[in-house]
Amino acid sequence: MEEFDRIISLIAGPKEKNRAAGLKEYVNVVEDEISERIASLPSSARISDRAKIAFGTGETHKAITVSSNTGFIRAAKQQDVFVSVKEHRPRALSEQKEPAAVLLSRDSLSSDFDIDYFAQIFTA
Repeated sequence: MEEFDRIISLIAGPKEKNRAAGLKEYVNVVEDEISERIASLPSSARISDRAKIAFGTGETHKAITVSSNTGFIRAAKQQDVFVSVKEHRPRALSEQKEPAAVLLSRDSLSSDFDIDYFAQIFTA
């Protein structure tokens, strides 16, 4: 939970901090307890020690791990290690950046930029 709190304190805006606080009311924090199966995966660019802790502790407690770490999930599958996971799309904490954001208009885009295709990707 310390890593979560650190990230929230560094880059979350006020509304994101409130949502994080609300989420924490529903979270039951457990000690790290990595399953042997996950611990035995060789560390690599996609299989980090931090990911092993998250997925391995979830497995030990027979919990579904909620994650956007598709790199770990695929790398584990390639080694015939299938984890119980609910994948979600990654989302950046962006509230602090919004005041400095620049709204793009169609006129500011190059002629070969397909805005309709771009919109489909981000609304799917």
